[in-house]
Amino acid sequence: MKLYRNVASGRLFIGISEDLEVVEDADGLLLITPEGKIKQLEEHLFEPVDGGEAATGKEAVIGLTREQREKHHEVLSRLLMHPSEAKTAQKKPAGRNLS
Repeated sequence: MKLYRNVASGRLFIGISEDLEVVEDADGLLLITPEGKIKQLEEHLFEPVDGGEAATGKEAVIGLTREQREKHHEVLSRLLMHPSEAKTAQKKPAGRNLS
């Protein structure tokens, strides 16, 4: 997990470009906001935390919101899902318990 700090607010954002194997380009960084939303934001507004090293363990959780952690888990779960599971997950209606 790569963390970025917003220069103006000091808030932490999770970089997911690497998780999604997206090439970071001039259009910005793909980030999970403190509200748990995925947005592409301008890179000059952020600085990498700890030199941009991938954070792990306790250090990765401190300063992140619950919404960010949940969204990051969701993104990683979808990436690690077997293709047949991904198709099943897409077909299930949202908000219904079918069992």
